[in-house]
Amino acid sequence: MKKFKVLSFLLIFISLFTFGLSASADSDEDFYRPDSTITIKGIEGNYVVCYAAKKLPGSNYDYNSWIKNYRDELEYNSIMKYSDEDGYKWITTYFKCNGDTEIKFPEQCPNTFKIVIYKNNRLYAVTEPLEQYAYATYYEVDFTLVPLKGQDFIVIKNTYDYTSDIINLVLRIVGTILIEIGILYLFRLQSRRNLSVVLIINIVTQTVANAIISYTTYAFGLYDAIVLFSIMGFILFVFESIVYLILLKTRKKVRKFFYPLIASTLSFILSLIIFIVI
Repeated sequence: MKKFKVLSFLLIFISLFTFGLSASADSDEDFYRPDSTITIKGIEGNYVVCYAAKKLPGSNYDYNSWIKNYRDELEYNSIMKYSDEDGYKWITTYFKCNGDTEIKFPEQCPNTFKIVIYKNNRLYAVTEPLEQYAYATYYEVDFTLVPLKGQDFIVIKNTYDYTSDIINLVLRIVGTILIEIGILYLFRLQSRRNLSVVLIINIVTQTVANAIISYTTYAFGLYDAIVLFSIMGFILFVFESIVYLILLKTRKKVRKFFYPLIASTLSFILSLIIFIVI
């Protein structure tokens, strides 16, 4: 009974600790995430696009700041004078486009922004406020229906690739479990009890850990996720070593000692390769 209390405490600790790491970034409304990509479809000919925001995160600047400090860095365009009754105004740059195109904000993207489009030096369209919902945000702004039904039929889609994230998560979990079971056989520890222990422990720990890593990538970016990945790899190694020393049954204690070292190292390497490459 004491063994299971110890294991329960360790599992709760690792879950709370890793969740705390992933949530450690500032969640205040003034926290800005840097990456935003917008695909624009359904506009023929030449046009100009910009981001409009109420606040200026990072090194961004507005029209008044451009007049004072940045005239030599950016050529004037009429879209730079854009402002509206909601308090949104042009910031930092604009994009000269033709037909379907993709734009990516070059600085820290504001948490909330509008996409403004000028055509023939006149306002053509303004989107509703869009949220920077992830570290890397993707939207598609589709004007295909505008010529038929008017400006109210601008279609805006969240085009983030959630499917790839889910596939990556599943591959990491399954790959880790298969490696640790395979190493169990190589160490000749494959009794029914030992298989059950390794399978249950890995299903729980790898699901929790990899889910947190996936969320960290989504919300805070790849760099933070890799740092968390390394920290969690060490924590899981310590946790699994203690669990296996307590629960695995074998007459050769040295195998029980080296098994978690080899299994954790190989599974960490595989998970990291899947995480970065796929």
